[in-house]
Amino acid sequence: MFENLTNRLENIFSKLKQAPSLTKEQVDIGLVEIRQALLEADVSLQVTKNFIERVKPKAIGQEIIESITPGQMVVKIVNDEGDTLPNDGKTFGRLMVKGPAIIERYYKSSESALENGWFDTGDVSTISPDGYMRIVDRSKDVIKSGGEWISSIDLENTALGCPGVLEACVVGVAHEKWDERPLLFVVKNSDECTKESVLEYLSDKVAKWWLPDDVIFIDELPHGATGKLLKTGLREDYKNHLITKGD
Repeated sequence: MFENLTNRLENIFSKLKQAPSLTKEQVDIGLVEIRQALLEADVSLQVTKNFIERVKPKAIGQEIIESITPGQMVVKIVNDEGDTLPNDGKTFGRLMVKGPAIIERYYKSSESALENGWFDTGDVSTISPDGYMRIVDRSKDVIKSGGEWISSIDLENTALGCPGVLEACVVGVAHEKWDERPLLFVVKNSDECTKESVLEYLSDKVAKWWLPDDVIFIDELPHGATGKLLKTGLREDYKNHLITKGD
């Protein structure tokens, strides 16, 4: 029995590393059940999960009301001032977690890791009226423009749908009027892909004030060992791009 289970799990994980279509096939035939969940290294328990009977696409589930230890895992989103934001499924905010199994301070540190009892996950998310949480960005990557927040991840994912765009990366750079504005870096695989064509493609898919102030074509984007985009260097190298361009 255990040998069959091991073989089944190995098959599942090998398929998960392949194309999404293959993963979907495994789900369709009942070989594997996929649920989204949020787990944090600084939190001993799951924060949210999609319960199989009420899964919501693109969401990472609802709060875990009951867990292994007595108590409740609670989430909320706040602005930079720490004010609680509405659970309307649209408003972006810093994702805060509170519960019985959250780190109080880091090793050899005398300072608390909490803000008034809440742990800052470093993520930016929305929470819907029925409690579903969706992560839209990392706090360090979200673009704060004129008091509003722009998701770099949503912009990147949308840009990838444009013909000729092979890879996309969005960073926030300094702007004299709006504090920050989005800058889009593109690796293209077609000469027909131009700044004008990319902006036109985005124009009816994102809010007007989300549109990048400039599109820069480069040969390759920097990636880490796991394939994750490394934005720090681009952000530093181009931090004054729009200010210089304006001059």
